Amino acid sequence: MATPLSVRLRHPSAWSLAMALVMGALTGLGQAPWGLWWLAVPALGAIAAQVARARTPGRAFLRAWVAGLAGFALAMHWIVEPFFVDAPRHGWMAPFALLAMTGGMALFWGMAAAFAAWGVRAPVARIWVFALAMLALEDLRGLLFTGFPWALTGHVWIGTPADQLAAPGGALLLSALSLGLAAAIGTGWLRWRQGRRVRAGVVLALAAL
Repeated sequence: MATPLSVRLRHPSAWSLAMALVMGALTGLGQAPWGLWWLAVPALGAIAAQVARARTPGRAFLRAWVAGLAGFALAMHWIVEPFFVDAPRHGWMAPFALLAMTGGMALFWGMAAAFAAWGVRAPVARIWVFALAMLALEDLRGLLFTGFPWALTGHVWIGTPADQLAAPGGALLLSALSLGLAAAIGTGWLRWRQGRRVRAGVVLALAAL
């Protein structure tokens, strides 16, 4: 007998994917033209915490992939514009092109999450491994197939004083800043849920500084 939709939506996995979708969209708002880094970085921390709590590498992959899909869909929305030059003929291709592009780029997020979940069981340690894997795969994304280094997590700092870090370390150093702060926020959130309020407060205060 099929499970009713209302029951499926109450399942923790469904809520986790819905949360991943929302948090992913918020990371997309950190990119141009919005530049809302103060939403994007905490959202990235929430995604890291979701990855840390996933029971299997497959679930971790799916949560991060869904988040990446939503984030890249907002950040890369402009790629559909050429299809509307001759909209009657090519306009129908636009959603498929956007889905293919963003789905492919989200694979890098999913792979980072699956690797972290496969390699590390401790939730806090997994957050930091996820952040490091994300950083490595962002660098790889800029190299593979001639490279496509668009919508990196570090690009949320463009137009802020922090973008001066690009002078000594390039976009990768900016991504390290984003992912480091996100990992700290995710760690603080996990500590808070574990009842370790003091540790959580210290971690979040350091992230805020």
